[in-house]
Amino acid sequence: MRGPVSMSRSMIECWWSGRVLDRYLEEQPAVPLASDERERLQRHLAVCDRCATSATERRRVHSALDRLGERRSPPPASLQKARELVQDLTDGDPS
Repeated sequence: MRGPVSMSRSMIECWWSGRVLDRYLEEQPAVPLASDERERLQRHLAVCDRCATSATERRRVHSALDRLGERRSPPPASLQKARELVQDLTDGDPS
């Protein structure tokens, strides 16, 4: 059984991972993750089922948005609103 300190560290890692996951998935050159951040996130995703599931779901959303863009480009404001909605939906408890 995990103690309170271990659980707190895990919660902090989950919170941090949720905050940087979209930057990791989008691989945008304007806001890249540093290599140590990328490695930290990858280590966390390897051991945390909840965050790994969230990453899988977000990848699917990103992929769907990319496919939508191939057909026709939505207005930039609509795309930003969709990303914000995804972020809002995935910000709390991922379970």
